[in-house]
Amino acid sequence: MTDKNPSNLDVPLDKIQLPPAELTDELDNAPRSSTDETSQEKEVEIAELDFLSEPDTRVSRVPLEHAFTWEGKKVDAIYVRRLTVAQVGQLASKLQSGAFDRYDIYAAQTGFPAAVLRGLMDDDGDAVTERCQDFFPRAFRADSE
Repeated sequence: MTDKNPSNLDVPLDKIQLPPAELTDELDNAPRSSTDETSQEKEVEIAELDFLSEPDTRVSRVPLEHAFTWEGKKVDAIYVRRLTVAQVGQLASKLQSGAFDRYDIYAAQTGFPAAVLRGLMDDDGDAVTERCQDFFPRAFRADSE
């Protein structure tokens, strides 16, 4: 004997109306992945602003004692810059997901991948990270101290 009304239903299954067959073919009941949501977040419009503040309040040049080549170009200095609200938000999302370390902030501030910054000679690495910390967003300052 089959049970047409499982205990958790108030209405027997054979009494539930289904949409017409021509409409069910158009339904997309596939689960949404987190990458769908992430790609939507990346589509947020961010304006390029022409800031009027003094450039040295936003960008700082750190000369390197040990120049290197990266992607075929000589690098003898690294520029450190303040982050935008959008960049801080992206980093905060990484922090919440647990896939985060301080070098992610440094990478965003310098434009170099975290792996490159970790590969700097110690004195140069110290100089760059100290300058980065000068420009750290408030949200991350407690973590750096």
